[in-house]
Amino acid sequence: MKKGLVLAAALGSAGCELYANPSAGTCPGTPVATFAFAGTQTSATCAFAGPGGQAATSLGFTGTVAFAADGGAAGAACLSQDVPQARLNLGTVNQGFIDVTSSDTGAALNGCNLSQYCPTVVDLAVGQEIAGQIIYRDGGPEPEAFDGGMTTTVAAEYADGGSAGAQCCGPLLSDGGCSCGLPCNVVYSLTGATALPPP
Repeated sequence: MKKGLVLAAALGSAGCELYANPSAGTCPGTPVATFAFAGTQTSATCAFAGPGGQAATSLGFTGTVAFAADGGAAGAACLSQDVPQARLNLGTVNQGFIDVTSSDTGAALNGCNLSQYCPTVVDLAVGQEIAGQIIYRDGGPEPEAFDGGMTTTVAAEYADGGSAGAQCCGPLLSDGGCSCGLPCNVVYSLTGATALPPP
C-alpha cells in the first residue's frame, strides 16, 4: 500500500488530510515513559490549516519515549506514537530535553492536483519535529510530564532535483482546492502527562 494512508507521524496526528506511505517500527533503546500528549495549534502558514481547513486546532495522542542506555544524559532519544502508520521520531536527549524528528516523501495533499498546477513537483516532503523538556517527579528519576512543541513542515520535491524549499503554486485555486503554497508549516504547543508505565 502506498498513497492513500494517513501520515499520522507528520500531519495525521494534527488532524490533516495528508497522505503518504506507511511505516512501522519500535524505538531503539530503553522505554522511559509513556505520555498522553495534548497539543494546541499556535501558528500555521499552510493554507489547508486555516479556519475550516484540514488541520485540527487541537490534537491528542499517546507516545512512548525511549533513551539509549545512558539514563537520559546526552545521547540518543526516540518517540513512538500510538497512531496508525506513525513514523518513529529519532533524535537526541540532553538532561531530559528531547529533540526528535521524522520525515517522509510520497505524500499528497487532498484536493491539490500537483501534476496539474505544479508540473515540476514529483513529491511532497513532510517533516515533523517534537522538542521539549521531560519533567521529573520531585527532581527524581521518575518522568512526570512533558512541556514543549511540535512543528510539521510540508515542502515540495522537484523532478530536476531543485530546492525543496522553493515556492510552489499561488493563492487558492479557482476550483476551490487547497493553495499548494509550499513550503509551509503547522506549529503546536505540546504538553504531556504520564499515562502508563512504559511497555
